[in-house]
Amino acid sequence: MVAADAPTRSVADARYLVRALEARLAGIAGVPYLPTSWAVKGPDEALQHSDVQTAADKLRRTMEGC
Repeated sequence: MVAADAPTRSVADARYLVRALEARLAGIAGVPYLPTSWAVKGPDEALQHSDVQTAADKLRRTMEGC
């Protein structure tokens, strides 16, 4: 899982590393930058926000292969 830590595009070195490792991994799932994650105390509180719910659902589907 690759989680963005800023609301910008990943630097070239990070993108290259992900592409280079992709063939050796079962899969890669990306999670967008979620500013809400910095303002909450835990996952239960984070899941009260729609942007976190959307990202969690997308990640779950990706990991389940749907």
